[in-house]
Amino acid sequence: METIVRYGSELEAEATQQAGGLVPRPGHEVQPKWVAKPGVVDPNQLGKRKNYTHKIEFEVEDGTTDWLKQYEIKSNEPDRYAVPAS
Repeated sequence: METIVRYGSELEAEATQQAGGLVPRPGHEVQPKWVAKPGVVDPNQLGKRKNYTHKIEFEVEDGTTDWLKQYEIKSNEPDRYAVPAS
């Protein structure tokens, strides 16, 4: 198993847990969901603290991070992935 991480609000963390996976933010349904390998993202550098209060961890199948590399769109942010909303 591999692990990927996302930081979000309490509301997003609860919705993610209920859904069993990534969920769109209300009003931001078409924007990608950013995930990363553990230890890559400093939540203190993400923006408004109230929006990033919870660390959401996903246990995924081996090979998922290799598959996610197609969504690594910022060369200055390795191991961070913008998963499309659709």
